[in-house]
Amino acid sequence: MNSRSREELREESSDIRFDVAIIGAGINGASLYHELCGRGYRVLLLDKGDFACGTSQASAMMVWGGLLYLRNFDIKAVVEFSLSRDRMIERLDGRVRKQSFRYIPDSKGRNRWMTLSAFYLYWILSSLRREQPSLQRSFPESNLINLAEHNLGGILFEEGMLNSSDCRFVLDWITKHSSEGQVALNHTSVEDGAFSKQDKCWRLDLRDQLTGEESHARAACVVNCAGVWADRVNGQFGIESPYKHAFSKGVFAGIKKATGHEVPLIFELGELDDTYLCLPWGPVSLLGPTETAVDTPEEGFAPEKEDVEYLLHHANRRLSTPVESSDITMLRTGIRPLVVERDYEADVYPLDLSRRFQLVADEAKPWFSTYGGKITGCALF
Repeated sequence: MNSRSREELREESSDIRFDVAIIGAGINGASLYHELCGRGYRVLLLDKGDFACGTSQASAMMVWGGLLYLRNFDIKAVVEFSLSRDRMIERLDGRVRKQSFRYIPDSKGRNRWMTLSAFYLYWILSSLRREQPSLQRSFPESNLINLAEHNLGGILFEEGMLNSSDCRFVLDWITKHSSEGQVALNHTSVEDGAFSKQDKCWRLDLRDQLTGEESHARAACVVNCAGVWADRVNGQFGIESPYKHAFSKGVFAGIKKATGHEVPLIFELGELDDTYLCLPWGPVSLLGPTETAVDTPEEGFAPEKEDVEYLLHHANRRLSTPVESSDITMLRTGIRPLVVERDYEADVYPLDLSRRFQLVADEAKPWFSTYGGKITGCALF
């Protein structure tokens, strides 16, 4: 493995004709970079900000199958994401672990036996690879729950979880590769570019956002993994696609973790078939998330007063100990890029939109666009 300075990497990005240039170093871009480098391709990875600085630093660190897709009977998504989850647990030992979760039904919601049946279906669709779900009336976290709202016990089931943070997970994909022809540059924007039919490659105009220096790079093909900015990148290069992104803002609030809180709790809300998590992470418990449709990524970069009020309202309905705004030690805000048809109008609740991953190849030029996706799906990518 070679250790190179940023200046050396920048010079190499101009000297080499790359097989693939990837725009965007979030979970999709980083996992693709890892895969292509492992296969011996010359790969250039670019991000206008820092690595994993967007949605990939604001998740719940959960590696789970397609449980939520059962609500829409999307069996294909359940099977695919469950398979991806299991591959990640098996192949990424030390980075992804098995994790028990506890689903807490609403007292006024569905029949608990019907809910348990749904979890058994979920287990069967994942080919019985995880622990069998079980309904428990009493469990260690019972004292954390407001029994006036949730007195039906809890369903214990198994998923996956990142061992560290989501941004560390993404960074690990990138830092594994530092041989010649494997170049990853953060704080480097793609200002312009064009495809030469004669040379059969893209010429990309780059700008170092730290120094202002300009340079050029060449690549046989480009993969747009810019996440919530993917549509803008396509527009910048005149790329048309049958898909686009809809955006949903998700906010988590962190509070001091209660003594004895080791298993994540997933509360049934009974509202829009949504759920509310109380997720232990280091010294804190993450509460949330919100689910709010926004028109642009910029609208969702910061939490609003309404987001905090929503999180506190449900914390005080679901938990036995009151939570006040002064108890919040952190807020994690991310934008989910959700793939939709190009003519989609924002007229549904964001949770009804699929988190599926979509890869589209341009018909005229060697350009690929990625849409949607989540941490669990990176193994499929």
